[in-house]
Amino acid sequence: PMIMFREDPLRILRMYRFAHRFDLKVDQDLRSAARMLCGLLAEKKKIISRERINEEFIKIASLPKCADAFRDMIYDGVMHHIFPKLSGFLGKSYHFSELSILESTLKTVGEISLIDDSYQVRIAALLEDTLDLIGSSYTLEKDLEALKFSNNDIELITHIANQAARLVMELGWFLQDEEMPTERYVRHSLHFFGDNHKEIIALAKIKYKYLHPEIKGMFDIYMSL
Repeated sequence: PMIMFREDPLRILRMYRFAHRFDLKVDQDLRSAARMLCGLLAEKKKIISRERINEEFIKIASLPKCADAFRDMIYDGVMHHIFPKLSGFLGKSYHFSELSILESTLKTVGEISLIDDSYQVRIAALLEDTLDLIGSSYTLEKDLEALKFSNNDIELITHIANQAARLVMELGWFLQDEEMPTERYVRHSLHFFGDNHKEIIALAKIKYKYLHPEIKGMFDIYMSL
């Protein structure tokens, strides 16, 4: 496997794709080789074009079990060379939840994948938490541009991720104040969500199930308008 991956490092990503597409158990020698050589995927190495990596990553994100593939890629260190900011998930937890940030994110990706087969929505679910981890100076667009996503994909993924993160944050404020959002407030939010309001609300609702299950009812007013 070392020779095979050195000849074409993109085979590392294909390994995860085929394993999770066909429910195959990956040989440990293959996994070990992937961990050792995944640095060949790094942009600075210039061995594999970002366009080829982008194409393969989209195929992985389109899998029904993409969350499981993402989990293996993160723990094996492969994802660090695709979306480096995701490495910030490792070892971090929310102060108000028993779940780690990583597991909350992967569960959210897994659930959104059951109801939405759009790779853009799944990638938005994967990256939404990076907005909180990195802070306001971080822009998701830069990471997506570096991986050569199309302008349309960048616009859609960042819009869904940003608006879902905003909705989760704002509903957290209502939770603190023990209030419910008014119909006027919800209509104002829906205006910003635009045509993707269903995807944004679904993503935020799934995320909230793991963070604050007690306020799941807050989303009823969003779904009714």
